Amino acid sequence: MTTANDTTTDRVLDLLIVGAGIAGIDLAHHIVSEFPGWSWEIVDSNDDLGGTWNTFTYPGIRSDSDMASFALPYKPWPHKGTLGDGARIKEYLREAAREDGILQRIRLSTWVKRINFVTTGANADAHGPHWEVTTVRAWRHGPDDRPDAADDAGAETVTRTRRLHMACGYYDHRAGFQPYFDGQEDYEGQLIHAQQWHPDEQRDVAGRKIVIIGSGATAVTLLPALAEDGADVTMLQRTPTWVAALPRFDTISTIWTTLIPNKRAAHKVARVNHITRDMVQWYLAKGTPFLFSGFLHALQLRWLTPTQIKRDFTPPYKPWDQRVCKAPGGDIFAAIRDKGAKVVTATIDRLVPEGVRLSDGTVLEADTVIAATGLQLQLFGGAEVAVDGRSIDPAQTVAYRGVLVSGLPNLSFTVGYLNQSWTTRADLTARYMVRLWHHMVNRGETVAAPVVPGDDVGRRPLLEFEAGYIKRSEHITPRQGDRSPWLYRQDYLREWPELSRGDLTEEMVFDDAAVDVARALPAVAGQSVGAPTR
Repeated sequence: MTTANDTTTDRVLDLLIVGAGIAGIDLAHHIVSEFPGWSWEIVDSNDDLGGTWNTFTYPGIRSDSDMASFALPYKPWPHKGTLGDGARIKEYLREAAREDGILQRIRLSTWVKRINFVTTGANADAHGPHWEVTTVRAWRHGPDDRPDAADDAGAETVTRTRRLHMACGYYDHRAGFQPYFDGQEDYEGQLIHAQQWHPDEQRDVAGRKIVIIGSGATAVTLLPALAEDGADVTMLQRTPTWVAALPRFDTISTIWTTLIPNKRAAHKVARVNHITRDMVQWYLAKGTPFLFSGFLHALQLRWLTPTQIKRDFTPPYKPWDQRVCKAPGGDIFAAIRDKGAKVVTATIDRLVPEGVRLSDGTVLEADTVIAATGLQLQLFGGAEVAVDGRSIDPAQTVAYRGVLVSGLPNLSFTVGYLNQSWTTRADLTARYMVRLWHHMVNRGETVAAPVVPGDDVGRRPLLEFEAGYIKRSEHITPRQGDRSPWLYRQDYLREWPELSRGDLTEEMVFDDAAVDVARALPAVAGQSVGAPTR
């Protein structure tokens, strides 16, 4: 439904990509080379490209995967570090977008509010079935700005597109998970979530007493960065996390670039080498956790005592039940040994005026408390989903190969791996979609959708992982099935044959049959996002 302030474009795009992060830029690269005649755009709710690497700006922000596999497969990472820092990743993505001529196709500060698949009415008659994508002008400059805040009294724009790809990941970029702490109103210092850290406001930390609450990748990154900047910093954790010390520089990539003069060829070989190594390590961790954990602890002995390791770096769960954090050069351990950084494993009683009081009565004094308490997930950037104006609950659908959604035609999405680099699956997804679109173009088909699987296909969570941010959000995502093609495997080596060579028609329907499947989807009771525009 439109208002007097709305603008609806008559043009129908061939493709709209939502998200100008690494997944969106990777897919756009393939569109440039494979479908040069297509009309397409990218929209992003942020004020610059880069996705996570634009919105997350806390000290030390870096990748948690090696850059040989996290970098775009067609563009070698130009720096030598094993992991990449946030600012460099963002500029690397900008350079990649510039080289492909993508920058002029990106509409920033544009939040997708609603997606509606239109099968009836004058517009469907004129253009065929397509997606109406309602966007709101948005901005994000400070911690209180929200992507649903409109610049112009709520004016909306509706863009029509035949194909829609959600490359916006599954993080809520507005805010992380911020639990309430008893007594936080009494605390006299500054309480912030790591996701809301803004460098201009938090520039000088030297000499400040800082307590980080959390033990995941964000906390493991913050501790050494703040210690290096001169803060008196303590990481307060309820439960330890597995942390692996990595070489500071990427030895594998160095070897292959020495042996292979062509940079792109060397990058591809190093990428395969890293992916294979990561999967072997993952299988070892799952199959022989005592060996893998012993190896991690042996590395930590370079910096820590056995008592410290047992108390602060020995979780009660097996490696890769949750993500193993990375410490290049063992920086977190070196910060503890050499910089006076501290790790405290305890539970919180409450916040008091001077800091954090633990359950045993100890008070950790703090000028600043940083909540590194995890992320919040959202599906499709928080957009409502509808068919002919009827609201659809995506949690009642089933993901097809972890790329498409049962019953929703010409809608695809990117979700990365939880146990290895996000980019490996983002690129695999892009290549799969290119294969499907070529297949459809060659057969003269314009609409495709996975069928709605019957009761013979079991249902289970899409993201099967024990991390808190995953568990908190299981109810908002599509399910996955218990057999192919409804599986989303956390295994690049097993998924690669299926996504790059598998049958494109298995449990798929096309054109009129795909439209019928969409129309048959049950609407959310009592909800509607309005009739399709005329």
